[in-house]
Amino acid sequence: MMLSIRHDPNYPRPAKTIVITGAGQGIGREVVDAFAQAGASTIHILGRTKETLEETTNTVEKSHPGVNVVVHVADIVDEPAVKQAAKEVGSWDVIVANAGYIPSPDLIENSDADEWWKTFEVGFYFRFLQILQCANARFERSTSRAVTFSLVHFFPTRKAAG
Repeated sequence: MMLSIRHDPNYPRPAKTIVITGAGQGIGREVVDAFAQAGASTIHILGRTKETLEETTNTVEKSHPGVNVVVHVADIVDEPAVKQAAKEVGSWDVIVANAGYIPSPDLIENSDADEWWKTFEVGFYFRFLQILQCANARFERSTSRAVTFSLVHFFPTRKAAG
């Protein structure tokens, strides 16, 4: 997936520490690349699978030598794992809460209500927890920023004609 992510070339200034969740693929991987391009010194990436996080790391380190990418395997629905990752990250300047969940698309009458509800839990409740854990770990810098992405998925009620 190739996305065009615009960034201010003046930010982050050198020596910024960035935390990005959901960084193993898609938008998260592109956000990691954009911060590396912008000159972040250390980027902590969180995600569920070590393999996709390592792919992100390899891609970014090839394109942007000198950027330190640190992998943390943690599912954002696992509060103790997020708490541990936050403790390992320590002080940070920017957190991008990108991790999300999208159920398999289907007609609403064929959908599972628990799967649909998980979209909201991951998108809102667990996103709050990940920011809270990182904030509690070391929200020391007065210039620290949190950025979130939210995705809400609604199923169609009938098949489109055609």
